[in-house]
Amino acid sequence: MAQSEEIERLVAETIEALGQVDLLVNNAGIQHVAPITAFPEARWRQIIEIMLTAPFLLTRAVLPGMDGRVQVGAHRQHRVCACITGIRL
Repeated sequence: MAQSEEIERLVAETIEALGQVDLLVNNAGIQHVAPITAFPEARWRQIIEIMLTAPFLLTRAVLPGMDGRVQVGAHRQHRVCACITGIRL
């Protein structure tokens, strides 16, 4: 889920099957607990991919199709969430 091509294919297949995406909930996550000196770098990279890269790519892929259909109040809320992470919509 952290590869642009996979995300774009997923969104295209979803739109083909359902017509549009009305709501995106980025709710995937994993956890690994270990002292930093014993924390595997591969696991760190996996966590970053799943918890940061995948939501970014999914949001970037579905947002253009939502433009103009999102209610003003909800749209403002999306802007607030995105700006907290430093991304401007």
